[in-house]
Amino acid sequence: MVVGEPTRMQVVNATKGVATYVTELTGQEAHSSDPRRGVNAIAFAGHALLELERLAERLKAKGDPTGCFDPPYATLNVGVIAGGTVKNVVPRHCSITWEIRFPAGIDLAEPLAQMEKFGRNLEARMQAVSPDCRVSTRELRCVGALAPDNGSYAESLVLGALRGNRVVSASYATEAGLFQAAGMPTVICGPGSIDQAHKPNEFIEIGELEACATFVQRLVDTLSA
Repeated sequence: MVVGEPTRMQVVNATKGVATYVTELTGQEAHSSDPRRGVNAIAFAGHALLELERLAERLKAKGDPTGCFDPPYATLNVGVIAGGTVKNVVPRHCSITWEIRFPAGIDLAEPLAQMEKFGRNLEARMQAVSPDCRVSTRELRCVGALAPDNGSYAESLVLGALRGNRVVSASYATEAGLFQAAGMPTVICGPGSIDQAHKPNEFIEIGELEACATFVQRLVDTLSA
């Protein structure tokens, strides 16, 4: 399997995986003139954000078992926070969407269990005011990392078509790990640069497309021989 993500036509044989989670907090609405009658979901979400910061430091301390990546550890990012309705109402709901980018060898069961445990403790504090309060963390999706498989059939085949001898790693995530988990030798190789992606006016240089066309033709010729 050759996954055509942007690598500037280099062979990538290792990427991080990505797991996305949402932590949801349900409080109790009240008028802001007497917030004691409510449970502010946004305020309690602040405690969850601090716990995510501590979790990020623990992931950093585990390092990178593959020795492939920069940064050399699993990273955690909070991407979206949503909550509240109007300024004079104690907010009932707040959600935090966050993700972990992880190298092969990192067990994601541990960070999820950590957030679930923290959520139960936070929920107990909120329920001291209202028994209807809730805190939950769940996984939305997970794509596994592509582990380095030096000398695999896919790696040898693509290096031959590129007439190269060098492989690199990438810290972004692709579906490559899914194919590898299904038993297929997998690498990533494609035109363009990730530095030019996911932003306004993203582009691929014409020379990159031409190099990719040459690569595909050589691949076809090799497999047809």
